[in-house]
Amino acid sequence: MAASDADFLFGLENDEGLWADSSQQGPFSRADIESYIANAPANELNGDVRLIICLDDRAIGTLDLFNYTPATPCAEVGIALVKDMRGHGYALQALCQAEEIAKKILQAHHLYAHVSLEHNPAARQLFERAGYEHVATLPNWHLRAQNWEDLAVYQKIL
Repeated sequence: MAASDADFLFGLENDEGLWADSSQQGPFSRADIESYIANAPANELNGDVRLIICLDDRAIGTLDLFNYTPATPCAEVGIALVKDMRGHGYALQALCQAEEIAKKILQAHHLYAHVSLEHNPAARQLFERAGYEHVATLPNWHLRAQNWEDLAVYQKIL
């Protein structure tokens, strides 16, 4: 990541519409974002890889591979696109490219994602189109607007 990504990340991370499907609880300051970029390790084996999804020269989203550990070579996937870029197939393309990165760089055995069963049909459809399998349901796992919801666990063996 480069310092030039700060403006884009500031806007995306502070999009309140994305917070309900993540663990983010509130906004980040510009200083938070700049510090994150400045201190992000160059070594992908630290447990997190953040990729910026670009269309031509425009940043349109992020794809995170996180919770990686070499002892159990798997990683969780998180993906977010700016609102006007959703529904055009860019997330699927980015996910397929990230799978190759996970295999080559992290030597991951599988990837997985937690997705709201009730509130995120677009993400469920994305992972299913990418060949992920719904392997488990976590009841009452995620708090959304003062209500506990079930999460689907999607997994793809690489």
